[in-house]
Amino acid sequence: DVSAQVGLLSGSAITVDSANNTYTYLLAPITLTKATYESMEGSVTVMATLADQSAQEGQGGTNIILDYTAPSVSIVSPTATISDAVAAAITVKGTVLDDYSTIKNLEYAIPLAGGTYDESHGEWTAILASSAAWELAFTSGSEESPDSLLYYASAANVAAGKYAVSEIEAGIGIYKVPLYFKVSDGVGNTAINKECYVYVDPNGGKPKAWINAPEQGTALHFRITRFQISENNYEMVVTNLDRFNFPVASLKDIYHLRWGIETSFRELKYSIGLTSFHAKKVDYIKQEIYARLTLYNYCELITSHVVEQMEDKNNTKQVNFTIAIYICREFLRHKKQLSPPDVIKLIKKYILPVRLGRKDPRKVKPQSVVSFLYRVA
Repeated sequence: DVSAQVGLLSGSAITVDSANNTYTYLLAPITLTKATYESMEGSVTVMATLADQSAQEGQGGTNIILDYTAPSVSIVSPTATISDAVAAAITVKGTVLDDYSTIKNLEYAIPLAGGTYDESHGEWTAILASSAAWELAFTSGSEESPDSLLYYASAANVAAGKYAVSEIEAGIGIYKVPLYFKVSDGVGNTAINKECYVYVDPNGGKPKAWINAPEQGTALHFRITRFQISENNYEMVVTNLDRFNFPVASLKDIYHLRWGIETSFRELKYSIGLTSFHAKKVDYIKQEIYARLTLYNYCELITSHVVEQMEDKNNTKQVNFTIAIYICREFLRHKKQLSPPDVIKLIKKYILPVRLGRKDPRKVKPQSVVSFLYRVA
């Protein structure tokens, strides 16, 4: 009658090999309660000591894993910072980790205000069965779609108090949207994580406009001035310059000086060709604008040297800027194997007289619409 005992539990032989004195025992279940064995969590060795009728003893052992801790869940992206507040469609990414067991279930919920969320209550949505990383896609950027995080912080839902969201600071317009997780591992440990959240800015993707100055309630004073610019022609301007330091004669001179800007715009639009673009995308249009501004500045620099070298001291001659642009463009395009043209010498060949008092009505030619199918041809 060989007996075996583990702790206070006994078992009986289920197979007996008398010839080889080999016995197989089935022990009664051992309850390794968390309250008693939690301090031993991890890898432990279970030893069995057996004795026969002659009091001879023998031992055998095996390693087992004690796991009393549920998996942990965390959000990796977006981060819990205001600068990372969600303002459009997004995929929330995170990790779920367990030290000893596999992940069995991971579920999430965006809680309703006043709702109960535990192992038995709450509407949970499964994310995955087993993995160290998880993703949760909110594919819409509309405040009207539950597939968007903006929906849970929309003005309508916030006003109705539907979800357990809260504004991080009154008036800032950024909301803390909680994400609850229910996770369980392969041995049955389950936990409810209510610590995760993301910041949502429902107005972050919308254009914003504000007035920096003047401050609220500030009174602005303007004066309306009328002066003669030619026979029977008058100009009326609105200005905030005071009449004592800037009388009408001074305003007339200032008004004349600004025409240098207008002529620059004219050259950019018509001589440089900034009225039309080849590109359709915003970034490429910007590239064309910067390229033509660069060409304009280069031409202005060259023509200023030509003006300095001109022998005319009475300002009766001027550079033909349209021709100068063409010459400068050809200089920039010249092939490496050819000698570049003498730009200044060529520009000097095309000098025009200054025609004071000359007038010419503006001829505005309407632009035709460019079809989006122009590339097909």
